[in-house]
Amino acid sequence: MEQQSQMHAADMQNCCEVVAVRHGLTDYNAQRRLQGQLDVPLNDTGREQCRECGHRLKSMLGEKKSIPIAAIYASPLKRTKESAEIIRQTAGLKQEIILDGRIQEWNAGVLQGHLLDDLPKLFPKEWNAWNRRTRDLFSLKARASRSGHLLDDLPKLFPKEWNAWNRSRDPRFVFPQGESFQERFDRVKEFFLEVTRRHLGQRILVVTHGGVLDDLFRLVRNIPMHVKTNAPKLNAEIHTVKAHINKVPPTVPSPSVSTGSSSSSSTSAAASPTPHANITAAAAAASAAATAAAEVTWEIVSWGKLTKSDSLLSGQVDTHTPIDISVRNIEYA
Repeated sequence: MEQQSQMHAADMQNCCEVVAVRHGLTDYNAQRRLQGQLDVPLNDTGREQCRECGHRLKSMLGEKKSIPIAAIYASPLKRTKESAEIIRQTAGLKQEIILDGRIQEWNAGVLQGHLLDDLPKLFPKEWNAWNRRTRDLFSLKARASRSGHLLDDLPKLFPKEWNAWNRSRDPRFVFPQGESFQERFDRVKEFFLEVTRRHLGQRILVVTHGGVLDDLFRLVRNIPMHVKTNAPKLNAEIHTVKAHINKVPPTVPSPSVSTGSSSSSSTSAAASPTPHANITAAAAAASAAATAAAEVTWEIVSWGKLTKSDSLLSGQVDTHTPIDISVRNIEYA
């Protein structure tokens, strides 16, 4: 037993385990109303979901060879702060909650506060510019209706058209007063790469939003931005991933770039940037960012669970297996 514990500790030495949880249910969730970064609180159902999540986490932490939670991070919005606090208390965790704005939900701008089903009618120009799939989906539905096919059968019956529809989202499109999916992904990626290095050899809890979990799944699976992840992300469900940090040789600074300041005027003059040095510095920064991402190998330990409709669409699969579900409603909350 002691030898197994030592092996487990050695396995975690160059690894950070992330326990990621979406906040509990809100009234906006129940109404299918897009929250985005609106500061909507949990409802009573959401609070109970978080208590149940806390009990599951406590049970998970009580297992043999389990390592404790070293830190708790949460989005600063009310629904995530309250979810994190309920989970923390129920699971018996003592750490203070660290708030980080990088793991807030997608800022959907003018779309926020409206029912999801009303968005194409309220903002037709913007909606079609961002989500060019709308017209194609209506066409697919019409074909299915005329031929008597079920909507759930469309991916199999019309794979070429379905894939064209399913891959046409513009990740850089910005709704008025909002941000693009690419911008959200960039800040979410920055957060997870940073905290996994900070907590090497540890396990952390991150309480966040459905859109952020979507980006985490995209990061872990290396899914292109224009392709939907279709990752299950129910309220107050536990998702566990590991970031394995690969050891790489330290980067040697370029001699043509100043790496620090000096009190000597002659040294300062010699180190003043030239066009060549600026280009080299920019290239070095880009290379460092790429290297940082390449250093991490991601592993999915478990990913939530599927809804009943997900299970029907995907067939008989293990409920903790991440799969590609072609037909599902993605909710940004």
